[in-house]
Formats: sequence, C-alpha cells, structure tokens
Amino acid sequence: MKPDDYILVSVDDHIVEPSDMWDGRLPKKYQDKAPKWGKRADGAAVWTYEGHEVETWAVNAVVGRPQHEWGFEPQSLDEMRAGCYNVHARVKDMSANGVWASMNFSTFVQFPGTLFSVFAHRDAEQATAMIRAYNDWHIDEWCAAYPDRFIPLALTPVHDPDAMVEEIKRVVAKGCHAISFMGDPYPFPSFYTDHWDKVWNTCQDLDVKVCLHLGAGASVLNMVGQVSDAPTPPPREPQRRGLRWVSISTEQGMPGAVAADLLNSHLFERFPRLKLALSEGGIGWIPYFLEQADHRLTHHGPWTGMDFGGRLPSEIFKEHVLGCFIEDRAGLLARDVMNVDLIAWEADYPHSDGIWPDAPERLEKNFEGIPDDVINNVTYQNAARFFDFDLFSRRKPEQCTVKALRTEVADWDVSIQSGFTHRESEAEVARYMHSTELLAPPK
Repeated sequence: MKPDDYILVSVDDHIVEPSDMWDGRLPKKYQDKAPKWGKRADGAAVWTYEGHEVETWAVNAVVGRPQHEWGFEPQSLDEMRAGCYNVHARVKDMSANGVWASMNFSTFVQFPGTLFSVFAHRDAEQATAMIRAYNDWHIDEWCAAYPDRFIPLALTPVHDPDAMVEEIKRVVAKGCHAISFMGDPYPFPSFYTDHWDKVWNTCQDLDVKVCLHLGAGASVLNMVGQVSDAPTPPPREPQRRGLRWVSISTEQGMPGAVAADLLNSHLFERFPRLKLALSEGGIGWIPYFLEQADHRLTHHGPWTGMDFGGRLPSEIFKEHVLGCFIEDRAGLLARDVMNVDLIAWEADYPHSDGIWPDAPERLEKNFEGIPDDVINNVTYQNAARFFDFDLFSRRKPEQCTVKALRTEVADWDVSIQSGFTHRESEAEVARYMHSTELLAPPK
C-alpha cells in the first residue's frame, strides 16, 4: 500500500488549551475561580489556579520548530503553531499530515485532569465543576466543530469516585465514550483496591474505554507539599512482586509497570468487559512482556501464589488492552504475538515525540513488508472500533485518505520555522526535570 492511500487515525494528540475555554461554562459562584491565562514579566506563558502558576512547556508544543530550539522552557502562544490551540488550524495541520481523525488529551490540567484534585481538599465541588467545564468545552466546542475529525476524550473528578460515575454518565449522553485516567494512581488507592470498582463497573456497562497515557499518573498530587493546607499523602504502597518484575521498566507509571499492575490486580477478571488503552505506550515491549509474563507464571506461580484462574496473563492482556505506537517497527514485526485487532497508531501532535508533517512517509518505512489488511487495521479500523467512532459519517473512505486530505490543503504552510524568544537558564531547565516541582508557587 502506498502512503497516499493510508487512512490515518491518531489515538493520541494534545491540545494547548485556549485562554477563553472557561468563559460561561462554570457555575456563577466559581467563574472567578477559573484558571487565568497570562504572561510573566519574563515572557513565559502561565496559567494561574488557586494561587499557583502552571507553565506550558515548549516540548508540549514544539511542532513546526527546528529541533535545536526544543527545550523545557514555557512559551507564549505566538511562538506556537496555531494548530496547538485553534481547532480550525488544527484540522488543517491534520490534513496536511494526512490524518483524518484524532483523539486529543489535555495539557496544563494534566492528562487525566488531576491538577484540580490537588486543591479538592479546599472545595471538592469546585474541583468537579472545573472538570465538567473542561469536558463541556472539549466535547461541545473543540470536538463539535468537526465531529467527524475528533474522537471525544473526557476527564473525570478523580478525587471522588461517585462524582466520577456521574460525570461518565453525563459525557456518554453527550456522545463521548472514552476517559483519561491514571496509570499510577498514587497517592490515590491503587488498582489492587476496590476504591475504583464503581468506576470500572460503569465503564464496562456503558462501553467507555479508559486511556492510560504514558506518564499520566497522579504525580501532580505529589506536589501538594507545596500547597500549605494540603493533607499529607499516605506512604506509597510497597512495590508489588509477581509480574511487576517482568516489565521493561519498573519505574512507576511506565507502560510495563502499569501493565503488570493491571494484570496482578486481577482487574480484568473482576471486570471482564473493561477495555483500556496504553496511550503513547509503544508496542515493541509488549511481545517480550507477554512472553515473560507467561514464563513467570508457569515457573514461579506455584510458590509465589500467582494465579490467573487457569489462564495465561498474555491471554487476558490481549483481550483487554489497546497498544498504541507512533513509530515502532519492532512491534509491528512481532504483531503475531499480540492481538493485531488491538493495536492503533498515534501522531502525538504537537509534542516532541510526534511526527508532523511527514507521518505517512515515516510510516511507510515502518510498514515495509506488512500486509495491507494489517496496515488498515492499525491505521484506522481498530481505533474506530475500539472507541466506537463513526469515521465516515460525513465522507466516503476515499475522501479521507492521505492524498485526498493533502490535496484539500495544498496551500497550507507546513514549513519548519524558527521563532522561540523565551529561554530558561540551565538551573530552571534542571528544575523542570523533577516532576515534584512542575507546579510552583508564583515568584
């Protein structure tokens, strides 16, 4: 298959939230509590919420910039491509990249929306209202502007499982069938507890898919030490044994560690219709993980107490988990060890890991020797089926190909352009490398 003939659906892109997104979407008593967008004296773009600054990193919006200009410093909107925050420009950037449809994660509120839960101890109702307002903006404005181009993805008030259930039901009524959640929930209770059971039950009953983005833990909650009135987080649970040691990386929140926790916690045996996506998790590690998971069970199950109900962990994983990749030739070559119906592609626009505007050409190298039916599976069919999204509600498939989309925006500027003006000191860059300091009090 030629790149011009691909139909591309990205299951992981991101939005840099626009400054007016909260206008008119909050209850009157909370409107003045909404995050405020502004610039510091040094030119850095920041959001302010509950007296704390949240900076927008350049690596979250470097698309269209030379690689040597990438860094950890925040930047202003005029240093970004408009497609980062403007939905109309985004769709043109998608078309220029040959991408027909996209699922978009949030940015400054954290991928699962956990920013607001940092302050839920002050006013849980306010935190929930912020989440609801974000979802209304995301579904009713961003996605609704081009309903055949965007797969809605909701956030949930993770500080309150009962409120989560209500919000899931509410967004489903709006046509949204996916939520973003945490791969590493600490300091909330882990997957091993029954704390989230009512949420999982609601998701499986309503066929809502749960997206666990790379690095999307509750890590933002580890910053509550900088919030003077915040409760002290409980001690982290000791690292689990069993399949935990199988993963490529045992670091909390990394895909292999998350996969081990999902299996060891027997989440899928308890909720047999639940489906999750390891967003931006890659797939090349999965064949090794599954092989070694089965090996650990058969060799060490009897004396460690591992028991998967007479089944292999690989069987369970392949029924429930969507693997997502950007460029992953190794994983595609080992696809027979996975479930080829649960693999999907992602562009990761506008992040530094993303591929734009040449995704089709780069994917051609990944797909060398791969049958056309498999290419169609991983580029669009699996995503549409998994997220229950009608890709062709307004267009025929032949109108959604790379060639068709690029023809429509042939005059759209996709040149790489220099333009960063704000630069951080080495000390400030080093500070950004530590997640516990991403949310800092205003200076």
